[in-house]
Amino acid sequence: MTMTVYIKKVIVMLGAVMLISMVILTGCNSVKESKDDINGMSFKKKITSTKKQKLDEYYKNNFYDQALEFVNSSLSSESDNDELLNEKAKILNLLFRCDEAIQACDEGLKISPENVLLLCNKGNALRDSDNFADAFDCYSKVLRFNPKNEEALVGGGECLITQGKYQQAADSFILAIKNNPDNMGASIDLIKCYRLQSNYPEALKLYDTLIAKDKDNISLYYGKGEILMSMNKYEDSIKECDKALLISNDYVDAHYLKSCAYASLEKINDCLRSLTQAVKYGDGSGIKEQAKSDGYFERIRNNPEFLKIVK
Repeated sequence: MTMTVYIKKVIVMLGAVMLISMVILTGCNSVKESKDDINGMSFKKKITSTKKQKLDEYYKNNFYDQALEFVNSSLSSESDNDELLNEKAKILNLLFRCDEAIQACDEGLKISPENVLLLCNKGNALRDSDNFADAFDCYSKVLRFNPKNEEALVGGGECLITQGKYQQAADSFILAIKNNPDNMGASIDLIKCYRLQSNYPEALKLYDTLIAKDKDNISLYYGKGEILMSMNKYEDSIKECDKALLISNDYVDAHYLKSCAYASLEKINDCLRSLTQAVKYGDGSGIKEQAKSDGYFERIRNNPEFLKIVK
């Protein structure tokens, strides 16, 4: 083989390698883009990286009013930017301005009718406006594009609870947790379903799972205590309250729940002591008014010490 022929072959081989590399890279990008399209997460127009950084800074500091002003200013020159409209809707939801959030989503959906981020934001705004039927429709559309979308699974489940469809709601939360075991919101919503179904053993098991992951979360011990109260396991409920109070002794709800448990056990002195602590650390009048009408204190309603505490 002559040197000239050899060099030509090497050039051809290098060209082939470069072509294959280009195909692979192009293919990877195509897969990424098509995945976004399939999941309905792509926008017609993108926000620049500089603007994203600015928005992230606002979000990090909870400066939602400033973030909204920034987005509105950007939209003045890019009114057809669907990603900006999605950010506007997200901010308005954070500010609890639901009607305006829905309007921003509708403007974005005219541009990207099947964008799951816009649909989720619209669903969230509708849910927070107590329009659960329309919210559920939005979440259902999202799940047709991406059956594993956690936000839609949780939001849809919350809508199902309002319709009394507890098992369907539970199934939705279970799927969200399966996709992301660390989704605390889905877990708490699932516990709510179990309580509504009086499925207390499953609720307790889930609380134990959550506590194992987050031992310093006082609300988990309190929640478990509430379940135990529903099961008439008053002493066990007190133990869970005590675990919460070891972390934070001014936790009003734990003191109050303890007083209810002691009242059920007819341990009046302990009941009054815990109720006194609840009033001390609570807002005073709110706790007192609650105690006056709470059925747990029916037997001590005319007790002089009780009347003194709630006066």
